[in-house]
Amino acid sequence: KTATRDEIDKLGIKGNPFDAKFDDAAWKTIKTYTDTRNAQGLPEYFGEIQDRNFRDVVRIGTGAEYTATIRLFGHDVENPNRIGLIYDPQPMTAPRSSYIYATIGTGLHWAAFHADLGASIGWESGSGHSLGGRRIALTLSYFLGERP
Repeated sequence: KTATRDEIDKLGIKGNPFDAKFDDAAWKTIKTYTDTRNAQGLPEYFGEIQDRNFRDVVRIGTGAEYTATIRLFGHDVENPNRIGLIYDPQPMTAPRSSYIYATIGTGLHWAAFHADLGASIGWESGSGHSLGGRRIALTLSYFLGERP
């Protein structure tokens, strides 16, 4: 009978959003970055350290939002409209590749009820395979208590 141990260090991920509002309260910009520590922490299975061929990456995004007030069924409803770009380098060391994403979104915010729809489309470069990525998301929220 032998004893062994399996262990892995979790990847470190930290992010920081930056927000800027203009004199016109309807416009704001958002910039984000996410720093992912992929190179640290080698997994160990059955007592053997597994090689991880990853590098640390920083994902950067920026966007703008314009909020309009519209009338819908006799009520004032906030209508945020968003556009953005994301640069997303991939963590593998070879081949070095990255994605560029274009994003778009809109929403309806009425009292405590919020509905937001967003989509992104991305193009990869560097691997030679011309990969793509597409996402769509719908978020429905109802806020109890004070409105955000």
